[in-house]
Amino acid sequence: MTGERPAWWQRFATRQQLGLLAVVFMACLAAFTHRETVTWRGRDVPAELRVVPDARLGYNSADILAYFEAIGSRGRGLYVATQLTVDLIFPVVYAILLASLLGKLYSPRSAWVWVPVAAAAADVSENILLVSLACTYAGETDATPMIVWVTSAAAIFTMLKWALLAATAAGVLLGGVRWALHAVQSEQTERA
Repeated sequence: MTGERPAWWQRFATRQQLGLLAVVFMACLAAFTHRETVTWRGRDVPAELRVVPDARLGYNSADILAYFEAIGSRGRGLYVATQLTVDLIFPVVYAILLASLLGKLYSPRSAWVWVPVAAAAADVSENILLVSLACTYAGETDATPMIVWVTSAAAIFTMLKWALLAATAAGVLLGGVRWALHAVQSEQTERA
């Protein structure tokens, strides 16, 4: 990189910054676990309702309405609070961590580094739509056209997020294999 400006992710790729991001990542996971523990404490509901919408691969408006009913008013308040804090930080953190990893496995300006960023953008879009549904939920059992539309859009972003995260995982796996093969070839060349 002679005189070239560093790629955007390289500004966050020092060991200290990546270490801090890894700690924040783990703290976010702990916060999500705590939210679920608090939300479901003392509630007897079927296991399928206990899965937060953005952790599912797909859902429809009936699923969302059932989930918001099951978690109750207090649970919806906690859901909204964590979605607007922890779950806005979390996508940024995982995007930087994964982009840094992909940038190291490929080239710093590889298109691969944008895949987790796109996943994070889909994640944030999904969060905003689900928060709007949680904030406007008034005990409906039947979905209005607006609820159906917003839920459908959120579900599309959820599926897109998971598809992009799967692509990111594939990129990491392929990059890791490529890196390992290169390391073996370099070692064999040095021995020859």
